Amino acid sequence: MALPSPVVAQPPAVKREETVIHNAWPVPTHFNPLAPGAGQALHHTYEWLFLFDDVNLKLIPWIAESSEWIDELTLEVKIRKEAHWQDGEPLTAEDVKYTFELGKKYPGIALAEPRVIWVYVDSIELVDDYTLRFHLKQENPAKLALKSLLHCMVLPKHIWEKIEEEYEDITEFKNIYPVGSGPYKVIYHDDTKIISERYDDWWGKDVSPSTENPYLGKLPEPKWLISLRVTCNEECARLLIAGDMDASQCFYPRVWEHFDEGIVTWFKSPPFLGPTPKRTGGYVFNLKRYPINDTTVRRAIAFALDRTTIAERAFSMYATTVDITCIKPESPLAFLRSDEAIAMLDLKYDPEYAKKLLNEADIIDRDGDGIREMPDGTPLIFKASVPEGWTDWMIALEMLASYLKDIGIKVETVYPDVASWKELIRGGDFDITNWQGSAWAATGVWDFYRNILDSRTPQYPMITGKSSRYNNTEVWPIIDEIAKYWDPFDPTVKDELKGLYGELQKILARDLPMLPVWAWDNPVSYQTKYWVGWPNEDNPGPRVNVNGDPELLIILQMIRSVTAPPPAVEYTHVWVIKDISAFIGADGKSYGPFKEGEFVRIPVDNAERLIAEGAASYTPPAAPEVKKALTDIIKMLGPISDLKS
Repeated sequence: MALPSPVVAQPPAVKREETVIHNAWPVPTHFNPLAPGAGQALHHTYEWLFLFDDVNLKLIPWIAESSEWIDELTLEVKIRKEAHWQDGEPLTAEDVKYTFELGKKYPGIALAEPRVIWVYVDSIELVDDYTLRFHLKQENPAKLALKSLLHCMVLPKHIWEKIEEEYEDITEFKNIYPVGSGPYKVIYHDDTKIISERYDDWWGKDVSPSTENPYLGKLPEPKWLISLRVTCNEECARLLIAGDMDASQCFYPRVWEHFDEGIVTWFKSPPFLGPTPKRTGGYVFNLKRYPINDTTVRRAIAFALDRTTIAERAFSMYATTVDITCIKPESPLAFLRSDEAIAMLDLKYDPEYAKKLLNEADIIDRDGDGIREMPDGTPLIFKASVPEGWTDWMIALEMLASYLKDIGIKVETVYPDVASWKELIRGGDFDITNWQGSAWAATGVWDFYRNILDSRTPQYPMITGKSSRYNNTEVWPIIDEIAKYWDPFDPTVKDELKGLYGELQKILARDLPMLPVWAWDNPVSYQTKYWVGWPNEDNPGPRVNVNGDPELLIILQMIRSVTAPPPAVEYTHVWVIKDISAFIGADGKSYGPFKEGEFVRIPVDNAERLIAEGAASYTPPAAPEVKKALTDIIKMLGPISDLKS
């Protein structure tokens, strides 16, 4: 078995048509995932236990083969026996356990999952070389938290335990020659780029694809990956449009104007970028500052804003607005929306009503300068801040200031660099800022509500607590109760979850530490000059941060070279004998989902797999009336045989 190449002194000569180039912010100086700033290259050199299917809102077993709850507190996970490291050593359950226990041993490491898991897990048990069990704490059985934490990178124990012996502080190790289990390995890096070469002995090529994971069974087609440093959104857009970059995680406006230059996005019309609300956000209020901590003031602000216009214009038609539930009516999670919460704060653009609220609270312009004052004379002048260069957020703040001026509130906008902004927020020297988080994760919207309301969970850019300084222990037991439910779509728990999430939504409507305004997807776009097959609405695939999410591996399995001839694929028809989830066929196209009883045309390779799994058949299933007749005949055979004897 080939060993991984060392990092080379000079950049290798790569063929452009064999290379996928994506942006990086910035290129890291090391590849130690336990230290801050390791960033890009880790998501294709190392691999995750489970990946996240953000289109269907479920986990994809990757290094793991399966997971099963064997009792209310114990999750059993099986590891694929085919998996191995790039140095040829087997990847086992011992490696997984070791990775998580690093967080207990070194609580200051940057890798979050091994640190956080011990809040919820009492112990990790090795059953055999390829099986381990996660035992939840009885006093806090947060199944949902564990679901999120299984989306975790795995490190090779046989390498890192030697590093522990050599380094007093494990985060000082630079890991310049990273050895992972993934299909790519770093061979060169400088301060402008990282070049990775495909590892052709990758274990995943030898694993048969399945309904749960249709992305294994072959090597990714790109031979080279380049993470290219860009300094701003404009540079990133210029490179992508010119064909000097293939995948971009950059915000640039009016993407549709470049469709005829090879640029593709998920949709060909608004909202263009994608179907998932991974960036759901709005304005956060500092509740430790007067008078923004006055509830009437915040409610008036809510009605003074045309949130639909802000969402569309600030985010270049990529975003739509959300109500107080932060869940869209068309979402699969719409059953969690609370009509009571919406009635409590029905967010409509009504500046006259906003003025009425302020007038009734005696918050009026007392000196004729156009700015309202509180009853004690304090003027409604607020400091609002986001980082310089975050143009979408800056536009959103300027629009906020414009709308609030119309009702007698002055907003002074401040745009420092990112580091200074973080210090400003952490120090509390602001009244209003922006925030957004994913309302579409492996945990559904649970983590999103934790980010807004649960003071035990840090909210970016805070180290502890919330930017809003909101601290309400009433929220804690609700958050903890929701966490006991593994699958929000389980019909036996839907009503219970609707009630619990409804309580959180009503608390948000009442206290308003954050005003929801927008929801949009990752600003991902692709170039088709060298590669095709990128995810879109006709070819579903992950909506990922291409410079940092491990699900990039899935996209690399989906795309194919423009210069490569299309694969020769044979097709057949099969009967679906049990429901089949959507999958990527051997021809690179998307199929399904299919319902029991359908007769469908799919590639032969996929048909054979589904038949082997008992999900499809070449012969039609018997109609219900035929089944009943056969059952009746079988019942009669016993007595008839008796008569003959």
